[in-house]
Amino acid sequence: MAGTQRSAGTLDDCLNFLRGSTDEQRLVGLLLAAKLVRGDDTKSILEIFDAIGIRFFYRLFQSGRVDPHVLSSGMAQEQPYLQLAVTIIAAFCRVPDLASLDDIISMVPILVQSLAENQEGPIAMDLYECLLEIAAASEKGLVCVQDSRALPVVVHYLCNSPTDVDCIHLAVKLLQILLTKSMTELKVAEHAEDVALAIPALAKQLAVQQNFLKIEVLHFLCNIFASDMLVPVRLALKIAIQNSSWPTDVRIGVEQILCSPMAIEQKHLAMELAEAMAEFCGGIWLLGSVVLDKEGKGKQTERFFMLLVKTVQIETTVILSEIARLQFHSSSTNSDTELLSRKQRILATCFALLENIINVIADGSDETFMMREGIPERAMAALNETICIVLDFLQDAKSNGVTKGDVLLASARLVGRFLADAPAAHRKQFLKLLQYLFSITADGEERPLLAVHFLLPVLCQVTMEVGVCEAMILWNGHKQSPTGRAISGLMIESCDILLNILQQRSRFPDQISASDFVPVFDPLVNWAVNANRAMEIALVSSVCLLVLDLTNE
Repeated sequence: MAGTQRSAGTLDDCLNFLRGSTDEQRLVGLLLAAKLVRGDDTKSILEIFDAIGIRFFYRLFQSGRVDPHVLSSGMAQEQPYLQLAVTIIAAFCRVPDLASLDDIISMVPILVQSLAENQEGPIAMDLYECLLEIAAASEKGLVCVQDSRALPVVVHYLCNSPTDVDCIHLAVKLLQILLTKSMTELKVAEHAEDVALAIPALAKQLAVQQNFLKIEVLHFLCNIFASDMLVPVRLALKIAIQNSSWPTDVRIGVEQILCSPMAIEQKHLAMELAEAMAEFCGGIWLLGSVVLDKEGKGKQTERFFMLLVKTVQIETTVILSEIARLQFHSSSTNSDTELLSRKQRILATCFALLENIINVIADGSDETFMMREGIPERAMAALNETICIVLDFLQDAKSNGVTKGDVLLASARLVGRFLADAPAAHRKQFLKLLQYLFSITADGEERPLLAVHFLLPVLCQVTMEVGVCEAMILWNGHKQSPTGRAISGLMIESCDILLNILQQRSRFPDQISASDFVPVFDPLVNWAVNANRAMEIALVSSVCLLVLDLTNE
């Protein structure tokens, strides 16, 4: 009871001083207030705010905004005024009702200016907290912070501070809020170069930090590469990528997360970032070195590559099993629908990484040849096992009569991409599924056009065998070549498949007829006429001649 009375007495004394007529009295009141506002006593904070208001703080900021390295020691002694003012304002901002007031929002410019002049220590931490709370409390506060110079100030701090400074995590949070909430495309374009300058510094944080800041940076970098709004930032980053080591830092950070005991959600985010980097820098990014020795030479380039191959293999197996259970073997509920949506997003990342891995191995670049003997073979073996799992998933879908869905289409695309480079793999299972694969449609797609497109490269190769042609003809697969869309690469592959079948027409004379191919004449001829090149004209002429050869006089 006595303690409560002393506390009440201290608050009353504080309020009386704050309402005093002189600056000296108000300063004494603020010194008492600084002790009272450190807790979560919202009622006391509101009373203190009502007693002092905002105007007096402007004078404290003006008197406290000095550089102790430049100005005289007498003026440097006024720095505590700034610390006192910022401490109290930060306490006010922790109360959302106060942080959203016009009086508090009007202080944003002076808070940003003070942050530009004081980027380290307790003052900087309190200033960051003020801006974060104001931006979070109301839309008006957020817009005011965005319209201020906060973003370039934060970027300058990130680019010029050591990696172990306490304020880094607050700076990253503020930058994340400024870029992900309500910023207009015009504003993003205006600050694109500034934000791009911060990416190398953040990548370094991802590589060296081993605490919660690593996750903050991971989320930020994923957003940079995923958001359509931030395309200008990626364009600015593309220009700066040539003379920077930040992609290596990202790779180091991703490897650490994948090897750590972190939650699976964080590992999925790391995989998303790896996929984004492979798209941004090219698949060759997957082969880069991870750790540098004392002489600055990279260790074996395949270390990260093989880690990613095995991680994606495991995740693809697990996620496909869960999707099959949710989609084919259970009654759907709202929670199942949400879970299925999350699983599909992760699977899309896995499939994109698998395609990049296939491209890297098939590309035969100098970096691929630099891998140790046996590494490409190990990677292909892992890919082969993964494709087997995907084919089993498609077989499960076929058995359950499911032919529509983006996951099925993505699975068909991945199978087509892998078999285009390994046409002899999984031949028996692929041929059993071929008719089903031709029936798959994406969500919102009326007829199975895209699935056929994805299978064309492998069909160009396997239809050179009589058995495959005969299998296709048995279920009228030769009638489904996608010649309705005049995309040059697809049309050439379609012509190749038709030629492969027609050149072996004598093997099954009673199973095909000229009428089977009449529907393709119009699109083929129109494509050849529009292209008006020798190759296209020769291809179409060959197809037409072979079809006409199936007719009698």
